[in-house]
Amino acid sequence: MTCAARTCSKELPPKMKINDFPFTENMAGSGLARMAERRTDQLKILRITQLYATLSQCNKAIVRCTTERDLFEQICKGAVQRDGVKMAWVGLVNPETCQVQPTASCGDGTGYHVALNIAIDAQSQSQWGPTGRAINENQPVWCQDFLNDPTTARWHESARQAGLAASASLPLSRNGKVVGAFNLYAGQTHFFDESSRNLLIEMATDISLALDRFDRELQRQQAEQEIKFKNTVLKTQQETSLDAILVVAENGEIISYNQQFVQLWQLSPELQSAHLNTPLLEAVAEQVADSAGFIARIKQLNQHQGEKSREDVLLKDGRVIDRYSAPVIGADNRHYGRVWYFRDITERKEMNRRIIYLNRVYAVLSGINALIVRVRDRHELFSDACKIAVDSGGFRMAMIAIVDPDTLLLTPVASEGKDKALMRAVRHILLSPDSAPDTMSARAIRQKQAMVSNDSKNDPQVVFSSNYTAAGIQSMAVFPLVVSGEAVGVLALYAGEIEFFRGDELKLLTELAGDVAFAIDHIDKQERLNYLAYYDALTGLANRSLFLERVAQHLRSAASGRHQLALFLIDLERFRNINNSLGRPTGDELLRQVAQWLRQTTGDDTLVARLGSDHFAVVMPAVRPTGGIVRVIETALSAFMVHQFRLNEDVFRVAAKVGIALFPMDGADVETLLRNAEAALKRAKTSGESYLFYTHSMTSAVADQLSLENQLRQALINGEFVLHYQPKVNLASGRMTSAEALIRWNNPRTGLVPPGQFIPILEETGLIYEVGRWALRQALADYLRWRAAGLPAVRIAVNVSPLQLRHRGFVDEIEQAVGIDPHAAAGLELEITESLIMTDVNGSIAILQKIRAMGVSIAIDDFGTGFSSLSYLGKLPVNKLKIDRSFVTDMTVGAQGLALVSTIIGLAHALDLVVVAEGVETQEQSRLLRVLNCDEMQGYLFSRPVAADVFEANFLVAAVAGSMKSHR
Repeated sequence: MTCAARTCSKELPPKMKINDFPFTENMAGSGLARMAERRTDQLKILRITQLYATLSQCNKAIVRCTTERDLFEQICKGAVQRDGVKMAWVGLVNPETCQVQPTASCGDGTGYHVALNIAIDAQSQSQWGPTGRAINENQPVWCQDFLNDPTTARWHESARQAGLAASASLPLSRNGKVVGAFNLYAGQTHFFDESSRNLLIEMATDISLALDRFDRELQRQQAEQEIKFKNTVLKTQQETSLDAILVVAENGEIISYNQQFVQLWQLSPELQSAHLNTPLLEAVAEQVADSAGFIARIKQLNQHQGEKSREDVLLKDGRVIDRYSAPVIGADNRHYGRVWYFRDITERKEMNRRIIYLNRVYAVLSGINALIVRVRDRHELFSDACKIAVDSGGFRMAMIAIVDPDTLLLTPVASEGKDKALMRAVRHILLSPDSAPDTMSARAIRQKQAMVSNDSKNDPQVVFSSNYTAAGIQSMAVFPLVVSGEAVGVLALYAGEIEFFRGDELKLLTELAGDVAFAIDHIDKQERLNYLAYYDALTGLANRSLFLERVAQHLRSAASGRHQLALFLIDLERFRNINNSLGRPTGDELLRQVAQWLRQTTGDDTLVARLGSDHFAVVMPAVRPTGGIVRVIETALSAFMVHQFRLNEDVFRVAAKVGIALFPMDGADVETLLRNAEAALKRAKTSGESYLFYTHSMTSAVADQLSLENQLRQALINGEFVLHYQPKVNLASGRMTSAEALIRWNNPRTGLVPPGQFIPILEETGLIYEVGRWALRQALADYLRWRAAGLPAVRIAVNVSPLQLRHRGFVDEIEQAVGIDPHAAAGLELEITESLIMTDVNGSIAILQKIRAMGVSIAIDDFGTGFSSLSYLGKLPVNKLKIDRSFVTDMTVGAQGLALVSTIIGLAHALDLVVVAEGVETQEQSRLLRVLNCDEMQGYLFSRPVAADVFEANFLVAAVAGSMKSHR
């Protein structure tokens, strides 16, 4: 194509890096695993956002670009603006060389794609790379590890130099035939996940549809040129009276004939077809090449003509020829001859009529294609398309009907040029379950092909033909609107002439229906992109971006009206437990029901938003200064607590925490107000309060926590964590039986930091996973070192965090850790809290069975706090049960506490479990535990947790020395 390229007017937003994405506290819940979940979700959101931005750019290019080259350049440019894509290029197959030649590219400064032109042969399978395979097999090819893929070995070096690690090659087709490929290259392996692949396939499909549209446009331009030429022929014929005028002598000698008509007749296939059986015109054509044959033909005509001066001849194919001949005398009075006039009346009228019909169809096609470029709304597309068909195409009526997804019946959505009675009849027919299946529209939907009636009055397939006849409609055609292989509606055109819809007209109108379907698909995608830009896809609430815009508007009103505004941030408690135990679909359903409850409670969708995983926000535009906000929040929280959410046919009640910030005292702008509401929410989540208002001290505490988080990351890198060991002793003998390894932070600036100050931060940030894995390996290393030194081989208990237990590789990590030495498993015990096991009982049982099969001992920590494990206690593959310190404390307060501890010990012994009492600090507690036949105790009464060297000297070495002394 030689048309000038047109540049798309809008660019993609500035490139965002993954590490630049704002991870705010309100986008995840508290707890050990939420930081990892938050980061994963937001990375996914960012990647999907970038993908949709790329797809949006591609769709804009498809609509706006007028040449293939311009389109290819724009989609390559849009692709590399996505973070991670380093290069993109489009190659088309040269039909002569069968090689893929680069047509457009972006992001490649190495000439890598140019070198591919030499190497890729679309017909030699041994030469195929990803691009060749995509073209020959007509399917996408994903190369997730380009440099280690044997099929790409020939390009490894050049790809390495260009920094390319993964590739995607997607075939492009024109009119159903593969003509090339769209290729993308990323700088990291395994870049193209499922979301990327689906959207890139959709993009390649849209590009192929655009190539079809370019081809149809070229054919349309060529057809228009042909129509113009035919019009010129007819106009010239009319202006010069080219009615096959020829003067010949009686002996057949040519005196004169119209040379211009002969030339036009030879050039125009339409004229040749129209006059093929006209004897005199055939003679004229023959005269050009064979004068002898021409003379013989004229003599034959003269013999048949005789002395008749005029007659109408009806040819055998039904065409009427008006023929007239008259004698003439030549200029020198010697050449007597005749003037012959041949006029094919039927053919000329028919040809003129068809040209007029085609011009009407072309006018509609041109008008609607211009409409498609500018339209951005379905209703505007439908109504304007019908109007163009009537105004520019001269159709009596045009209608577009769309399939209703609920009733599956066609519903008219736009029409033009009809009277009310006719449209009411059509609507009644289409919406009636009895008559609808028999209509041409319904058959067009079912068969996905055009339905035509060129004589609607006498055609039995036309339902209620009398209605159409009364409206002056004699022909009708219904074209299905097919989007992604599904017929979503119909375009119906009604003409006032019989036999209107013929070959050329039908072909053009079928293409027109395809263009309208393409526009519907494009508008739907654009609306989806616009929706995702401002709304949460799961709940339908406003997302963060739209909500902040709305709050900013309310802030301006509050400032001008000099009244307060309140911003509420809401966090669902224990949502993660529901999500993990019942599955993500159930969690999603809960979020939808919570969103609906907030809509009903506020009475206004524009005041509510979903900001993160289980975080919602509400703005109260005007707050009375009389304390009414407290009554509002307490009433709402009480109603929320008692509301029944139905999930999987069960009823659930959910609690929530709320952080509140007020304008103007807590912030004068949106960002400050939101940040302070987040600080209030975070404080509420760590306290026993259901809601808290923002204070300045909260912000300071949050800043201190962020600083502490950074210090903990450095502590892990610098090896500042250490293990302290607390011994467990047998209550009967008083001897040490095992020890618990406890993590401590030896801060070089401040010294030993209490665990209560940093363990919650490790859990919230996800660092506990790495620190917990270090603690496991360090405890085993200390155990094996002491064992090798001949010291007592007591088991070392290590606490397992929720993040570790739920990690898919946790069992493998334990296997690797104990695999370093045959005695390692015998020296390890894992302590797992009861509440953690109860989060997913069946899953926990399966994991613990695998671990215990390795020879590792397992203990239930903090028993009694989970409230629901008694029914499962006999099924759990554990060795020990640790009574929580709260029960040990209550044991000396009253008989009730003592009875509870006695029951736990009896139950555990009945299940053949060793019982360990935690937090034993007094002699009275120790005495009672011995009376109750408890096996072991752990607490300050015997020893505090001590450093490894102290534990070694005071307990292990001392035990060896005591043993040696007793033997003496």
